[in-house]
Amino acid sequence: MTNKNFDILVVGANAKSYLFDGLNNRWKKKIKEFVANGGGYLGVCGGANAATLGFKRSNNLFHLWVNKGVIGLANVYIHDDLLGEWQYLMKFGFDAPNRGSTTDFSPEFISVNTTIEKNNKNVIFKGYNKSFLNIAYGGGPGMYFANKSDERFGEIIPLLTYNEEPMYSKPLHYWLPTLEGGRILCNVTTNILNTYAGVATTYNSKGRVVVYGPHPEYPLVPVNGTIREYLGKGYLMRNTPFKRHVYNYLGRLLNLSSNIWVIRRSAAWAAMSQKTIYHPLMKPVYG
Repeated sequence: MTNKNFDILVVGANAKSYLFDGLNNRWKKKIKEFVANGGGYLGVCGGANAATLGFKRSNNLFHLWVNKGVIGLANVYIHDDLLGEWQYLMKFGFDAPNRGSTTDFSPEFISVNTTIEKNNKNVIFKGYNKSFLNIAYGGGPGMYFANKSDERFGEIIPLLTYNEEPMYSKPLHYWLPTLEGGRILCNVTTNILNTYAGVATTYNSKGRVVVYGPHPEYPLVPVNGTIREYLGKGYLMRNTPFKRHVYNYLGRLLNLSSNIWVIRRSAAWAAMSQKTIYHPLMKPVYG
Protein backbone atom coordinates (compact mmCIF):
# COMPACT_ATOMS: atom_id res chain seq x y z
CA MET A 1 0.00 0.00 0.00
CA THR A 2 1.60 3.25 -1.15
CA ASN A 3 0.50 6.87 -1.11
CA LYS A 4 0.93 6.94 -4.87
CA ASN A 5 -1.74 4.29 -5.41
CA PHE A 6 -4.12 4.85 -2.48
CA ASP A 7 -5.74 7.87 -0.83
CA ILE A 8 -7.30 6.21 2.20
CA LEU A 9 -7.30 3.03 4.28
CA VAL A 10 -10.71 1.99 5.62
CA VAL A 11 -10.71 -0.47 8.53
CA GLY A 12 -14.18 -1.73 9.39
CA ALA A 13 -15.71 -3.62 12.28
CA ASN A 14 -13.08 -6.28 12.70
CA ALA A 15 -11.13 -6.81 15.92
CA LYS A 16 -8.61 -8.82 13.90
CA SER A 17 -6.98 -5.51 12.97
CA TYR A 18 -5.58 -5.04 16.47
CA LEU A 19 -5.88 -8.46 18.14
CA PHE A 20 -3.93 -10.26 15.40
CA ASP A 21 -2.71 -8.02 12.55
CA GLY A 22 -1.54 -5.40 15.03
CA LEU A 23 0.85 -7.86 16.66
CA ASN A 24 2.89 -7.62 13.46
CA ASN A 25 5.08 -4.54 13.97
CA ARG A 26 5.86 -4.33 10.26
CA TRP A 27 2.13 -4.13 9.47
CA LYS A 28 1.66 -1.31 11.97
CA LYS A 29 4.73 0.52 10.71
CA LYS A 30 3.47 0.43 7.12
CA ILE A 31 0.11 1.92 8.13
CA LYS A 32 1.76 4.63 10.21
CA GLU A 33 4.02 5.51 7.29
CA PHE A 34 1.07 5.64 4.91
CA VAL A 35 -0.87 8.05 7.13
CA ALA A 36 2.21 10.07 8.13
CA ASN A 37 2.91 10.70 4.44
CA GLY A 38 -0.57 12.06 3.75
CA GLY A 39 -2.82 9.03 3.53
CA GLY A 40 -6.23 8.94 5.15
CA TYR A 41 -7.54 6.48 7.74
CA LEU A 42 -11.21 5.76 8.44
CA GLY A 43 -11.99 3.31 11.24
CA VAL A 44 -15.32 1.99 12.50
CA CYS A 45 -15.80 -0.01 15.73
CA GLY A 46 -12.83 -2.42 15.67
CA GLY A 47 -11.17 -0.16 13.11
CA ALA A 48 -11.55 2.72 15.56
CA ASN A 49 -9.94 0.74 18.38
CA ALA A 50 -7.01 -0.06 16.11
CA ALA A 51 -6.24 3.62 15.52
CA THR A 52 -6.26 4.61 19.21
CA LEU A 53 -3.79 4.21 22.07
CA GLY A 54 -5.91 1.45 23.58
CA PHE A 55 -6.67 1.30 27.30
CA LYS A 56 -5.19 3.85 29.69
CA ARG A 57 -4.60 1.12 32.27
CA SER A 58 -4.03 -2.53 31.47
CA ASN A 59 -6.20 -4.13 34.13
CA ASN A 60 -6.29 -7.62 32.62
CA LEU A 61 -4.83 -9.82 29.88
CA PHE A 62 -7.38 -8.58 27.34
CA HIS A 63 -6.29 -4.98 27.90
CA LEU A 64 -2.64 -5.99 27.49
CA TRP A 65 -3.45 -7.82 24.27
CA VAL A 66 -5.33 -4.83 22.84
CA ASN A 67 -2.62 -2.37 23.83
CA LYS A 68 -0.01 -4.54 22.15
CA GLY A 69 -1.88 -4.42 18.84
CA VAL A 70 -3.18 -0.86 18.48
CA ILE A 71 -1.54 1.34 15.85
CA GLY A 72 -1.65 4.65 17.73
CA LEU A 73 -2.75 7.25 15.17
CA ALA A 74 -5.14 9.20 17.42
CA ASN A 75 -4.36 10.66 20.83
CA VAL A 76 -7.30 8.97 22.57
CA TYR A 77 -7.89 6.09 24.97
CA ILE A 78 -10.86 3.74 24.85
CA HIS A 79 -13.51 2.18 27.03
CA ASP A 80 -14.38 -1.13 25.35
CA ASP A 81 -14.23 -4.06 27.76
CA LEU A 82 -14.61 -7.67 26.67
CA LEU A 83 -17.14 -8.40 29.44
CA GLY A 84 -18.83 -5.02 29.01
CA GLU A 85 -19.37 -3.16 25.74
CA TRP A 86 -18.25 -6.14 23.65
CA GLN A 87 -21.29 -8.10 24.84
CA TYR A 88 -23.53 -6.02 22.57
CA LEU A 89 -21.83 -7.96 19.79
CA MET A 90 -21.11 -11.27 21.52
CA LYS A 91 -24.64 -11.67 22.88
CA PHE A 92 -26.44 -10.69 19.69
CA GLY A 93 -28.86 -13.38 18.50
CA PHE A 94 -27.68 -14.28 15.02
CA ASP A 95 -30.30 -17.01 14.65
CA ALA A 96 -33.33 -14.74 15.08
CA PRO A 97 -36.09 -15.16 12.46
CA ASN A 98 -36.36 -12.21 10.05
CA ARG A 99 -32.99 -10.80 11.12
CA GLY A 100 -31.92 -8.20 8.58
CA SER A 101 -35.49 -7.48 7.51
CA THR A 102 -36.28 -3.88 6.60
CA THR A 103 -39.60 -3.93 8.44
CA ASP A 104 -40.18 -2.27 11.79
CA PHE A 105 -39.60 -4.34 14.94
CA SER A 106 -37.45 -6.92 13.16
CA PRO A 107 -34.54 -8.22 15.32
CA GLU A 108 -31.46 -6.02 15.16
CA PHE A 109 -28.49 -4.60 17.05
CA ILE A 110 -29.28 -1.72 19.38
CA SER A 111 -28.89 1.90 18.39
CA VAL A 112 -27.24 4.57 20.51
CA ASN A 113 -28.14 8.23 20.59
CA THR A 114 -25.25 10.61 20.09
CA THR A 115 -24.87 14.36 20.42
CA ILE A 116 -23.34 16.16 17.46
CA GLU A 117 -20.47 18.37 18.56
CA LYS A 118 -21.15 21.83 17.16
CA ASN A 119 -17.74 23.33 16.49
CA ASN A 120 -16.21 25.09 13.49
CA LYS A 121 -13.72 22.27 12.94
CA ASN A 122 -16.41 19.60 12.70
CA VAL A 123 -16.76 19.96 8.93
CA ILE A 124 -18.14 16.43 8.53
CA PHE A 125 -21.42 17.47 10.17
CA LYS A 126 -21.52 20.97 8.68
CA GLY A 127 -25.03 21.80 7.50
CA TYR A 128 -26.74 19.09 9.53
CA ASN A 129 -29.31 21.06 11.50
CA LYS A 130 -30.20 18.48 14.14
CA SER A 131 -28.39 18.13 17.45
CA PHE A 132 -28.62 14.36 17.82
CA LEU A 133 -27.98 11.27 15.70
CA ASN A 134 -29.09 7.67 16.30
CA ILE A 135 -26.50 5.14 15.12
CA ALA A 136 -26.38 1.33 15.13
CA TYR A 137 -24.14 -0.05 17.88
CA GLY A 138 -22.40 -3.41 18.19
CA GLY A 139 -19.99 -3.11 21.09
CA GLY A 140 -17.63 -0.40 19.85
CA PRO A 141 -15.50 1.93 21.96
CA GLY A 142 -16.14 5.12 23.79
CA MET A 143 -13.09 7.37 23.36
CA TYR A 144 -11.54 10.12 25.47
CA PHE A 145 -8.52 12.42 25.19
CA ALA A 146 -5.22 10.77 26.15
CA ASN A 147 -3.03 13.89 26.33
CA LYS A 148 0.08 11.99 25.22
CA SER A 149 3.07 14.05 24.12
CA ASP A 150 3.97 13.14 20.55
CA GLU A 151 4.61 15.78 17.90
CA ARG A 152 2.92 13.56 15.31
CA PHE A 153 -0.43 13.71 17.13
CA GLY A 154 -2.78 16.39 15.88
CA GLU A 155 -5.64 18.12 17.66
CA ILE A 156 -8.57 15.88 18.60
CA ILE A 157 -11.74 17.21 16.95
CA PRO A 158 -14.85 15.81 18.66
CA LEU A 159 -17.55 14.79 16.19
CA LEU A 160 -20.08 12.84 18.25
CA THR A 161 -20.56 12.12 21.96
CA TYR A 162 -22.55 9.25 23.47
CA ASN A 163 -25.45 10.69 25.45
CA GLU A 164 -26.80 7.39 26.78
CA GLU A 165 -25.37 4.45 28.70
CA PRO A 166 -26.50 1.14 27.14
CA MET A 167 -26.41 -0.70 30.48
CA TYR A 168 -29.27 1.56 31.62
CA SER A 169 -31.13 2.39 28.40
CA LYS A 170 -30.84 -1.03 26.70
CA PRO A 171 -29.66 -3.40 29.45
CA LEU A 172 -28.27 -6.88 28.85
CA HIS A 173 -27.66 -9.58 31.44
CA TYR A 174 -25.48 -12.54 32.26
CA TRP A 175 -27.63 -15.60 32.90
CA LEU A 176 -27.17 -18.63 35.13
CA PRO A 177 -28.48 -21.85 33.52
CA THR A 178 -31.29 -23.57 35.42
CA LEU A 179 -33.70 -26.42 34.74
CA GLU A 180 -36.33 -23.78 33.97
CA GLY A 181 -34.12 -22.15 31.33
CA GLY A 182 -32.09 -19.67 33.33
CA ARG A 183 -32.13 -16.78 35.78
CA ILE A 184 -30.40 -13.42 35.70
CA LEU A 185 -27.02 -13.48 37.44
CA CYS A 186 -25.94 -9.86 36.91
CA ASN A 187 -26.04 -6.96 34.47
CA VAL A 188 -23.61 -6.30 31.64
CA THR A 189 -21.70 -3.14 32.60
CA THR A 190 -20.86 -0.41 30.08
CA ASN A 191 -18.92 2.84 30.42
CA ILE A 192 -19.36 5.00 27.33
CA LEU A 193 -21.71 7.79 28.48
CA ASN A 194 -20.21 11.24 27.73
CA THR A 195 -17.23 9.73 25.90
CA TYR A 196 -16.61 10.37 22.21
CA ALA A 197 -18.49 8.25 19.69
CA GLY A 198 -16.56 9.87 16.85
CA VAL A 199 -13.42 11.98 16.49
CA ALA A 200 -11.28 13.39 13.72
CA THR A 201 -7.61 14.27 13.91
CA THR A 202 -4.38 14.48 11.94
CA TYR A 203 -1.20 12.46 12.12
CA ASN A 204 2.21 13.96 11.35
CA SER A 205 0.37 17.07 10.07
CA LYS A 206 -0.20 15.38 6.70
CA GLY A 207 -2.51 12.42 7.27
CA ARG A 208 -6.14 12.63 8.33
CA VAL A 209 -7.86 10.18 10.68
CA VAL A 210 -11.58 9.69 11.39
CA VAL A 211 -12.86 7.02 13.79
CA TYR A 212 -16.31 5.99 15.06
CA GLY A 213 -17.23 3.64 17.90
CA PRO A 214 -20.76 2.92 16.58
CA HIS A 215 -21.69 2.06 12.97
CA PRO A 216 -22.74 4.98 10.73
CA GLU A 217 -22.29 2.68 7.71
CA TYR A 218 -24.91 0.19 8.94
CA PRO A 219 -28.35 0.90 7.40
CA LEU A 220 -30.62 -0.82 9.95
CA VAL A 221 -31.05 1.61 12.85
CA PRO A 222 -33.95 0.77 15.20
CA VAL A 223 -35.20 3.33 17.72
CA ASN A 224 -37.80 3.46 20.51
CA GLY A 225 -37.57 -0.30 20.92
CA THR A 226 -37.15 -2.99 23.53
CA ILE A 227 -34.54 -5.63 24.34
CA ARG A 228 -35.59 -9.27 23.99
CA GLU A 229 -33.33 -11.86 25.66
CA TYR A 230 -33.78 -15.55 24.86
CA LEU A 231 -31.90 -18.83 24.40
CA GLY A 232 -30.27 -18.68 20.98
CA LYS A 233 -27.02 -18.57 19.07
CA GLY A 234 -24.64 -15.72 19.77
CA TYR A 235 -21.49 -14.60 17.99
CA LEU A 236 -19.21 -17.45 19.05
CA MET A 237 -21.85 -20.19 18.79
CA ARG A 238 -23.67 -19.14 15.64
CA ASN A 239 -22.25 -22.09 13.67
CA THR A 240 -22.64 -24.68 16.43
CA PRO A 241 -25.63 -26.56 17.91
CA PHE A 242 -25.11 -24.89 21.28
CA LYS A 243 -27.24 -22.08 22.69
CA ARG A 244 -26.87 -19.39 25.33
CA HIS A 245 -28.85 -16.33 26.36
CA VAL A 246 -28.67 -13.78 23.56
CA TYR A 247 -30.60 -10.65 22.64
CA ASN A 248 -32.28 -8.76 19.83
CA TYR A 249 -33.44 -5.16 19.81
CA LEU A 250 -36.91 -4.62 18.35
CA GLY A 251 -37.78 -1.09 17.32
CA ARG A 252 -38.91 1.26 14.59
CA LEU A 253 -36.40 1.44 11.76
CA LEU A 254 -35.13 4.79 10.54
CA ASN A 255 -34.65 5.60 6.85
CA LEU A 256 -32.16 3.04 5.50
CA SER A 257 -30.00 5.89 4.15
CA SER A 258 -30.16 7.95 7.32
CA ASN A 259 -26.45 7.70 8.19
CA ILE A 260 -24.62 6.67 5.02
CA TRP A 261 -23.82 10.32 4.28
CA VAL A 262 -21.76 10.40 7.50
CA ILE A 263 -19.43 7.64 6.33
CA ARG A 264 -19.17 9.16 2.84
CA ARG A 265 -18.25 12.59 4.17
CA SER A 266 -15.79 11.06 6.62
CA ALA A 267 -14.04 9.16 3.84
CA ALA A 268 -13.92 12.28 1.67
CA TRP A 269 -12.44 14.38 4.48
CA ALA A 270 -9.86 11.74 5.43
CA ALA A 271 -8.87 11.36 1.77
CA MET A 272 -8.62 15.17 1.48
CA SER A 273 -11.21 15.20 -1.28
CA GLN A 274 -12.47 18.71 -0.62
CA LYS A 275 -14.44 18.84 -3.88
CA THR A 276 -16.60 15.86 -2.96
CA ILE A 277 -17.25 16.31 0.75
CA TYR A 278 -20.32 18.46 0.03
CA HIS A 279 -21.34 16.68 -3.18
CA PRO A 280 -25.12 15.96 -3.42
CA LEU A 281 -24.38 12.32 -2.53
CA MET A 282 -22.98 13.59 0.76
CA LYS A 283 -26.14 15.53 1.62
CA PRO A 284 -27.49 14.77 5.10
CA VAL A 285 -30.55 12.53 5.33
CA TYR A 286 -33.12 13.14 8.04
CA GLY A 287 -34.40 9.80 9.28
